[in-house]
Amino acid sequence: MEYFGYLILVSMCLIVSTGTIGLILGGKIRPYMFAVSLILDFVWCSLLFRYRLQFKTRIIVFVLFVAMYVLIMSVCGRTYTVDYDGNAYHKMAAGYLKNGWNPLKESADTFADSFWNDEDLPETGMWLDHYGKSSWIFASVIYAVSGNIESGKMYQILGMLMGICLWYPYLRRRQSGNMKSWLVTFAVVLNPVSVVQMLTYYVDGFLFSLLYLLILGLIKLLDEREDKISVWCLIYSSMLLLSNVKFTGLFYGGVYCAAFFCIYLSVNCKKSAMQQCIKVFQKFFLLAVLCICVIGFPVYIKNYIDHGTLTYPLTGSSSVDIMTPMSPRGFEGKNSFYKLFYSLFGRLGNILHSSEQNLPVLKIPLSVHKEELEFLSCDMRISGFGLFFSGLLCIAVIVIAVYLIKEKNKTMEKMILTILTVISVLLTLGISETWWARYAPYLYTWIPAAVYLLLREKGLADQWKKALNAAAAAFILLLAANNLYFGLLPVRMISESIKINREFEQIEGSIVISFPDMNLQGQRFNLSDHGIEYTVSDQGQEKNLYQMYYTQDQ
Repeated sequence: MEYFGYLILVSMCLIVSTGTIGLILGGKIRPYMFAVSLILDFVWCSLLFRYRLQFKTRIIVFVLFVAMYVLIMSVCGRTYTVDYDGNAYHKMAAGYLKNGWNPLKESADTFADSFWNDEDLPETGMWLDHYGKSSWIFASVIYAVSGNIESGKMYQILGMLMGICLWYPYLRRRQSGNMKSWLVTFAVVLNPVSVVQMLTYYVDGFLFSLLYLLILGLIKLLDEREDKISVWCLIYSSMLLLSNVKFTGLFYGGVYCAAFFCIYLSVNCKKSAMQQCIKVFQKFFLLAVLCICVIGFPVYIKNYIDHGTLTYPLTGSSSVDIMTPMSPRGFEGKNSFYKLFYSLFGRLGNILHSSEQNLPVLKIPLSVHKEELEFLSCDMRISGFGLFFSGLLCIAVIVIAVYLIKEKNKTMEKMILTILTVISVLLTLGISETWWARYAPYLYTWIPAAVYLLLREKGLADQWKKALNAAAAAFILLLAANNLYFGLLPVRMISESIKINREFEQIEGSIVISFPDMNLQGQRFNLSDHGIEYTVSDQGQEKNLYQMYYTQDQ
């Protein structure tokens, strides 16, 4: 199982690395990058597990791994991305890269003008030129292989799969019971953001998966029983991908790496171990260089050369404010705690700056209102972690606080939970966008930690064990209802995709299309993939097809 997880993670890292290096050398995204990456993936992972698995077993698992890739590629290819961000720029970026765009040679708008030969394109090039590109490069390589742009979003499902394959074996090795290991694993992997974005081109769920894998690698680094080569493989692969998914990926990953290195340093501060600490520091330093200067070269270095800041357009003299229009008016000028309070305890929904509503309507934790059940989005702003999350978080904080106070021994477990708690508190207080769930993966770390603690039985009397088991069962059931409710959106997307496929099959000849919003033009690639000829015009009759409006050309 663990071998399968490493195959997924390393393959994704190699695909992105191969594509990025190709762009740096002046090349383009090509289908052979997929085959080369899988071959290198098998060689590396086979060497990594040569003492744990027989060669025949490694071959069989690798064949199953390739079959899994093909299956998920096919499933995602048949499910259409109907979200705004996916059609506004994620699919545009993946499609441009697949069709020859090199962001180090020309801007996205320049490439788009020549590629589409169309004057009605939106000005989305700023985001394509300067945002993180790990998911886009991966998606573009998959698109080049499959010929279907929708296949590219398979990174979401792969991220969740490798979480299951890597978290569960580690928990089992640490003498956690089988049921406990599965429950903690699912609490980590099936988080609300990853679940709701499972079949979309959003990247936040993927970021959550990668960050939690990085945390697993850092926990393993502190565990003397773990093989250090596989540990560093996990840390490097997850961080290299994470750092270039979004700007926040580099920041969050850097914070956790620095914090866990401090724990490592405190544990190994003896003179006899200082040489080892220096080697660990050197490895983290090399990782930072690779994240910014190699994998991140088309983003961070290019941004710095062009605009004097690594994270343009979010920072710099000509930075762009993307948060104010997306936030409730009542959040203006308020601190992070105020906004987080209203978001956590507000009724589930989306309130923009332009909305009539000034602030979210507050509700009692663990309660549900009818209007909340009528609203479901892959980009939830208010109460974005779920219907019951405010109550679950309150319980989790109490459980962790009681454990940290009552646990007198300075165990590694206590040190890890302490540093995770400190990081979550500091980031929550210091980052004003903590209220928006998809920007706050650190806030969710309290939940699987609470599941882990609630399932502990060490040192408890029988009557307390029964009470704790009852509390754990109630907490887990609420958590399952909270997280899996968001699974209704992927199910609905699959249902809608069946209708969309039928619509595509009925189109004959050339069509005239117009877009209800000119920023949703990633859908052009879907028409091209289906071999449908079209022209763009604002005169098309309004007939809804996958957020497009078209009229059959007579």
